[in-house]
Amino acid sequence: MRDTRERTFFWLGVFVLPLFWSWFTIRRDFGIRHRVAAFSWLLVTIGLVFFGRQSLLERWSLVTVGYPLVIAWLTIGLAAWFCFRVGLFPLTILEVFFLFIVFAPTAHHIIDPFYRAIGSPFEWAWLWPPTIVAALHLCVDPAERLFRRLFGRSKEGEA
Repeated sequence: MRDTRERTFFWLGVFVLPLFWSWFTIRRDFGIRHRVAAFSWLLVTIGLVFFGRQSLLERWSLVTVGYPLVIAWLTIGLAAWFCFRVGLFPLTILEVFFLFIVFAPTAHHIIDPFYRAIGSPFEWAWLWPPTIVAALHLCVDPAERLFRRLFGRSKEGEA
């Protein structure tokens, strides 16, 4: 990370949502101390949730009001970022318009179960969509390295 602002927001992300952000420390940009710090915090938060689950369940109805929507929009944001990282992001207004017309009904069907889940008890199945997209993010760098090793050039076709 280049500047203090990036590092601050990254570590704020690790602190707030370690289940997602700690995995980014696996990349080469981070040293062993950073990985240990991020995954230690992840283990601490998992332990706090596990041992405090009874009190969480008593107050869980307050959290479930908006939690499904947060998960849905997190999934959409991660998917858009993934498309941008692999070069599938639309370049022109015409492409954006076409994708909106084609995928708007699909996006509605993807988000609809999350809207219907507002106020219902938490289900672990809600975490599958963002977890799958986050796992795809972890595959981007290894896939690029493999592509360069096999074909001797970057993904854009440069020598």
